[in-house]
Amino acid sequence: MLKRLKQARKSLGLNQSDFAKYLGLTQTGYSMIENGRNPLSERHIKVICKTFNISENWLQNGRGSMFSCSPYEKELTEILNSLEPETQEYLFKMAKELLSTQNKLINKSSKSDDEKTYNEKLEQVANELKVAEEKNEYIASTTTNTIDDSTEKRA
Repeated sequence: MLKRLKQARKSLGLNQSDFAKYLGLTQTGYSMIENGRNPLSERHIKVICKTFNISENWLQNGRGSMFSCSPYEKELTEILNSLEPETQEYLFKMAKELLSTQNKLINKSSKSDDEKTYNEKLEQVANELKVAEEKNEYIASTTTNTIDDSTEKRA
């Protein structure tokens, strides 16, 4: 259980001192629990599971998922329940659009080899056009200089 306790703390992005505060312990007191010198009380197990949405079955027995549900699910449900029905409907539509956009971005980032080849070819053509444009600018400036020289010679 101590390995899972440490794993849970780290997955929450908390150091021992911050985690200990939630339990009403000092960093040293919590460290002694995490290192097996002191037992983790039933009360602390309940606080950890309720506060951080950690599955008690996982923490004590290593069975199931670490979290009872996603860390955001509880808060999102509370927010949704506090909204008016019209606002809930709007939020639901926005969430669907966000999911659709995410899926499009994921699909776009995993392009097939043919698409990559096409994009690489397109980039190559753009580079060739840039080189050609630079050559044309050089030719144009050389021609202008030649015309200016011949004009001066006539004058």
